[in-house]
Amino acid sequence: METQDLIVNRAQLREAEIVTAQQPDLVQGEALLRIDSFALTANNITYAVAPEVIGYWNFFPVERSGWGRIPVWGFAEVIASEYAGLDLGTRLYGYMPMSRTLVIKPDKMTPHGLLDSAAHRQDMAVIYNQYSKTEADPAWSAEREGMISLFRPLFTTSFLLDDVHRAAETFG
Repeated sequence: METQDLIVNRAQLREAEIVTAQQPDLVQGEALLRIDSFALTANNITYAVAPEVIGYWNFFPVERSGWGRIPVWGFAEVIASEYAGLDLGTRLYGYMPMSRTLVIKPDKMTPHGLLDSAAHRQDMAVIYNQYSKTEADPAWSAEREGMISLFRPLFTTSFLLDDVHRAAETFG
């Protein structure tokens, strides 16, 4: 099966390409997600221009040196699974690359979601490794996916910014 990725020159963000590759075979403990939709917001620009703060370029590495995949928030469906208990057709919301597919290594699955335990993601903030099952999300409906992708990350960011401002006493 072929997949496509939008990759970006990390030093020159205006330079981007869509590359096609063969999807690697899954190994035990992995799952393949088909990315159906995602939103583009100011957060995505932050991920691209301030990557060293959290290591945004490291979430979805590419083979081409100096290039990467800018993360986005969106929805995907499990289309293949070698992880016991993660059923085909499970719909997930979370941190995705600008790609057609994503291989994850599910772990700590609950009725509400799971974590991606891929080794290269373990040093990063856990919020970016969580995938929520839509069936357990009371705010989810298929018609709302666009709004959820667009506004949920910004809503979360607003609380984080409020916390920073309170801790810094609004910077005087």
